[in-house]
Amino acid sequence: MFAIRRPLIAVLVLLVVACGGDDESSPTGPLTDETAVGTWRLRRINNLTLPFTAAFTEQVRIQIVAGQLVIGADRSYRDEQTLRIRQTGQAERDTTFVVTGTWTRTGNELLVRVGSDSFPVLYLDGQLLKSETGFFYSYRK
Repeated sequence: MFAIRRPLIAVLVLLVVACGGDDESSPTGPLTDETAVGTWRLRRINNLTLPFTAAFTEQVRIQIVAGQLVIGADRSYRDEQTLRIRQTGQAERDTTFVVTGTWTRTGNELLVRVGSDSFPVLYLDGQLLKSETGFFYSYRK
């Protein structure tokens, strides 16, 4: 697990440096349980602003148009993403997917558990950063 996390964290750090700070309302300083708690809005995916095209073929286009992480004081975790799906010959539609779990904090990292899986969410420069299925997500309060 540590062999995978170190390269992931290095890539996330590079993305943060490339993104820079774009929202002065996000917390600064070290991550605490108190600063972690709240609603974090999805701002960038792979350093691109929303909407982000996640998949595109001649028949279908899928964009991520919104998202948020809700970190609860009760240790609950909620990840919401709204996808806009356009298929040839059909009306465009938005669909929201929700994933729930729990979290713990060690230093500037949240360890999120969803079912039997777990993954890190890194706090850096006022952002929460996560990697999922080849995409790098940046969230700010």
